[in-house]
Amino acid sequence: VNAINIEAGGDNFVIRGCKFGPGEAATDECADYIIVEAGANRGVIENNHFEAGAQAAVSAVELNGAVIGIKIVNNYFTGDYSTAILRGDTTLSQDVFIANNHLMNGVTGGLNTEPVIEMLTGTTGYITDNRMFCNVGAPNLAVVCDGAFMSGNSYNEVAGSHVGGGAPDYNPLLGYRVSAADAASPQGTVTNIFTIVTGRVLVT
Repeated sequence: VNAINIEAGGDNFVIRGCKFGPGEAATDECADYIIVEAGANRGVIENNHFEAGAQAAVSAVELNGAVIGIKIVNNYFTGDYSTAILRGDTTLSQDVFIANNHLMNGVTGGLNTEPVIEMLTGTTGYITDNRMFCNVGAPNLAVVCDGAFMSGNSYNEVAGSHVGGGAPDYNPLLGYRVSAADAASPQGTVTNIFTIVTGRVLVT
């Protein structure tokens, strides 16, 4: 059972300000809260609350086929999902925009070993400024989407710390890829964090 199914041709849909909560029993839990079918293009999913219990949830949002221009922004996702919270299935999608979401796959002290985002190979778009919590061992594994541009995302897998750093293995301060361990203390990778040669520079 799913909560919402957007069928092919359901273009320009908007799902905003809704709360999707866990079921009291396994038979009450939705498998996927929202399924977007192939051909339902340019929809918006924003400012929603998604919470899965430890029952039978698979994902929060599934793109079930080729979807163009969907925006998933400013949502709160948490709970025990058996796959990625946001996932693509069957066919790659285009111009996916996923930004400023809280994505926690698991519970505090018991994060799942699944990524928070997993799209099909070749899916294009932008994944930016998301806060991601799961236990996949390295920041670059938290998001599986080889055709998307990524910027400003953060990753953490250890409660009580900042371990994990930027994702995917990118430190915006240094401007190049670093290891997960280095991301926690980037100053250990170079002699100078900034080298100012000339001109007026404001560092904040």
